[in-house]
Amino acid sequence: MCQACGFYKGRLVIDMQAKTEARTARITAKKEAIKGQQATEEVENAADAAPGTGSEVTPDQVPAGKGAAIAAPEMAKEKHSTPRKEQAA
Repeated sequence: MCQACGFYKGRLVIDMQAKTEARTARITAKKEAIKGQQATEEVENAADAAPGTGSEVTPDQVPAGKGAAIAAPEMAKEKHSTPRKEQAA
C-alpha cells in the first residue's frame, strides 16, 4: 500500500487524504486550545501579581495567633535489617 495516497493494486484501501486532513485539524485545534489556556493563565497571573489588590499583607499586620510556629513531624526511625543468608559477605 502506498503511504502517500492509500492505493493498493489500483484500488483505494485507505483514504489517506481524509486522514491527513483530520490529523491537521486535530493538531491545529490542540495548538489553539493550548494558546487559549496560556492566555488565561497569563491574565490570572497578572491579576494576582498586580500591586494594591489587597492580597499583600506585611508581617506586622498578621494576627498574633496565626504567626505561631508549627511543630515539625517526627522523622521516621532508621531501619536496620540483617542480610539474607545468600547475601552475607
